[in-house]
Amino acid sequence: YLKWVDANGIDTDGTGYLLTEDRVNGLRIDLLSSDYLTVSSATYLWPNPASFEASAIYKSGSTYFMFASHESGWSPNDNVYCTATSLKGPWSAWALFAPSGTNTYSSQTSGVVAVNGTVMYMGDRWVSTNLMRSTYVWLPLTISGTTATLNNEVNWINAASGKWSAGPSETTPEAETSANTISGGAKTVACSGCSGSTAIGYIGGSPGGKLVFPNISSTVSTTTTIRIHYTNADSTQRYATVVVNGVSNIVAFIPTPDDNTPGTATLTVPLKSGSANVIEFGAYNGGWGPNIDRLMVPAS
Repeated sequence: YLKWVDANGIDTDGTGYLLTEDRVNGLRIDLLSSDYLTVSSATYLWPNPASFEASAIYKSGSTYFMFASHESGWSPNDNVYCTATSLKGPWSAWALFAPSGTNTYSSQTSGVVAVNGTVMYMGDRWVSTNLMRSTYVWLPLTISGTTATLNNEVNWINAASGKWSAGPSETTPEAETSANTISGGAKTVACSGCSGSTAIGYIGGSPGGKLVFPNISSTVSTTTTIRIHYTNADSTQRYATVVVNGVSNIVAFIPTPDDNTPGTATLTVPLKSGSANVIEFGAYNGGWGPNIDRLMVPAS
């Protein structure tokens, strides 16, 4: 199992390193040759019984942060980090960077990078029984001195200034509300985990089932990201044609655990100011779409 130190594997002085882990030798840092094609020497080996994998390094000022996961198969765990002022060590004791018991918000470290000055944690969410259902989570990571802290955010905005902020409040129009229009065989179906315990199903297919939200609101004219709560109990993704104010989009909906446990898909589209935005779900290539629970639409 091999992974680069960061996006390009190069330290701030141009030196290349490789993070590597195996069950015999454990987690270590290797120095690469000047052309980055071969390993020149070992830089640091965490002493056994340090059983870690899925590692990533981030450098803040003169401090290196090593992030890693415990070895727990496909299941997430409380990931940890340690720090040093040299890749050769000494490294500090391992510590949690997300609250204990959250299993790093059900994820495993994939990478830590800076985007517009914001440090971002990227985690894998593996589903061993159906790898197609595996997803990612990207969250802002707070670095202060030699301390790293990760908190969960439903949505967040990374500004060009390098400061992130929580996303705007959301409206949550329900699919089954009487203000919406369903046709072509689409109908209300039971969903114990959905808001209101129901969803709109039988969208698409040969009957051409449709669901129309006729009055989606936005306080400004802007491009925004809408979250779609849905279920898809198939073993493969379903697709739907989602038409927003006359503009057609094709959206994939990966499998959810069952038809009572909603997942979330996203769609970034322009909205007009006011409550006259229209969003329509229909068939894609004659196939069945997902069951729709509700939308989460940023208010501004």
